[in-house]
Amino acid sequence: PDVGILANKLGLAYFGTPFGWWLSPGLAWKTYLNYFRNPISIAKPNAGHIAIAKLEEIFKKENKSIVVVTQNVDALHQRAGSSKVYELHGTVYRHK
Repeated sequence: PDVGILANKLGLAYFGTPFGWWLSPGLAWKTYLNYFRNPISIAKPNAGHIAIAKLEEIFKKENKSIVVVTQNVDALHQRAGSSKVYELHGTVYRHK
């Protein structure tokens, strides 16, 4: 079947299933990213993200550093000002 037509008709509910990922991992990933990228792109860093970024600034003045390790895929730590962020699950903004 034409997997592109299936993706348009069935969307995330279908391609978020193991069968959808098996049928076309690339298209499933693209469908997933299209579904989540817009809401994530308009999200704003919260008080926690901002506090961690401010703590990094304080530590820099003392020649110390902070590394943020996150499971989040939204890049909100970077938008809040953190500079050294390790994303365990990657980000919706970078993919192969």
